[in-house]
Amino acid sequence: MWLLAALLVASGCSDGQSDAPEPDSGATVSVGGSQQLWHVFGLDSGSVNGFHHEFRTEIESAAQSQAEVVWEPSSHPAELAEAMTDALRAGPDLIIGVGSGVLDEFNHAAAEHLDTDFLIVDAVPPEPTANLTTMLFDVQTCPVGAECAEAADVFDVMILDELIEPDVAAALRATLRNIAVGQTGRVALYRLESLASQ
Repeated sequence: MWLLAALLVASGCSDGQSDAPEPDSGATVSVGGSQQLWHVFGLDSGSVNGFHHEFRTEIESAAQSQAEVVWEPSSHPAELAEAMTDALRAGPDLIIGVGSGVLDEFNHAAAEHLDTDFLIVDAVPPEPTANLTTMLFDVQTCPVGAECAEAADVFDVMILDELIEPDVAAALRATLRNIAVGQTGRVALYRLESLASQ
């Protein structure tokens, strides 16, 4: 499970490049000229260890031209609430959480902070709201094991967008672009071309 807090303070992008760091506390990826900041909170768990490295790589790829990423790994679930509190105190425009373990905290925070946008990746909240966007992957192609995609039919079909992107990084970029222009509170189910043939 990962908690990602993204401070989106401008829509401009730079051409800066970065190398992904080891996920040690305080590790930072700086992108030249960037005006955005993402705080990435990690929580190690046996059920999700398989996708940590791959998903970190995809986050770095999606952030490469637009954000500085600060990694803040957590060691136990109790730190999730502290991470959310710290993220909200920073006044971010977007807070991102990955996996079903963040749902309770996100539902509470989204209800209490209606002026902040939230993004849930690879998990289904009890019900979508105007400031809580959901990003799912097709269950047959998801690189992080999206059992939640099977439950996508709990949502009204009118708010479920079925989209195709070449890879996870492209899907993340597309979702972040939509949120930046105010297209929030929707459920997007991505079918990834790069994984469909594997």
